[in-house]
Order: sequence, then C-alpha cells, then structure tokens
Amino acid sequence: MQCPASSARVAHSSPSKASGCTIIDVTRLLTGGGDHVQPIYLSNGHTGGWLLDQVIYDRHGHYRAFVEGGAVFSFFKAHLGYFTHNFFVDHLGSAVAFVDGADGGAYLPVTEIPPVTPIFPLPPLLPLPPLVPLPPALSGSWAQTSWDDYLIDT
Repeated sequence: MQCPASSARVAHSSPSKASGCTIIDVTRLLTGGGDHVQPIYLSNGHTGGWLLDQVIYDRHGHYRAFVEGGAVFSFFKAHLGYFTHNFFVDHLGSAVAFVDGADGGAYLPVTEIPPVTPIFPLPPLLPLPPLVPLPPALSGSWAQTSWDDYLIDT
C-alpha cells in the first residue's frame, strides 16, 4: 500500500503509524536512533560536542567518553570528571562544558545555534567504570582546562 502524499509526514519524535502510513522520525534517522541528542557547549557558547544518551561524542561525531552515575569516564576507564547539574566539571568542581538546562554553576554564555548533528557510530560496549569519590561542590567558575584537554584520556 502506498501512502497518499497527504498522509506521509516527517516527525521529530518517536515514529508511529497514521492511516496505515509510517511517520518518518528524522531525528532518530540522523542520530542513529537516539532520542536524546544534546549539544555540549563550551565556556564561549560554541558547540564542543554532543551527548547522546550517556555517550559523549566530539564535534565530528567520534565517541570519546561516557557518563555513568554522574561521573565521566573515557572508554579506557579513566575518570575524567563529573556531570552534575548539566555541567561537565573537572575534579575541582570547575565547569568545562555544559548542556541545556545547566544551573547552579558557572555563568552561562549565550550559545550558538549548534551545527547539524553528525551521524554517530555505535560506540563499543560501555566498560564497567571504577568507583569514584563523591563529586566536589560546583565552584561557580570555569576551569582553565579546555574541553579537548578534559577528554585527553580518551
């Protein structure tokens, strides 16, 4: 059965069927199936990468790290810092980057309109992360560490 042009639609949410015709979910198609792609913004408001579910991708779509239990780890199990209040913070509690909804930390810049979301490769299975100490309180300032240096162990 072919869908009449009036029934074929493009959606940005979960796919479903309407009048026997599939609604194409462009967001899921372009992001490899994830529902929660968020741009990761730097202290200058530029996009530094993407958070898809719990995997951190760089600006080019390469997986670099993952978030587990509020901590950020490389795929080699190195503890890189924390993800708290929608901020990525270093071991001292200074903000390195953030996603929409960040609050209670460093002053937030005006953010750019993020670039087109890349197509993300499937990351390897997430390793079991080691135990980490409790996160520090947010310092309210930006770290001297760049986003690339934050992810250096990846």
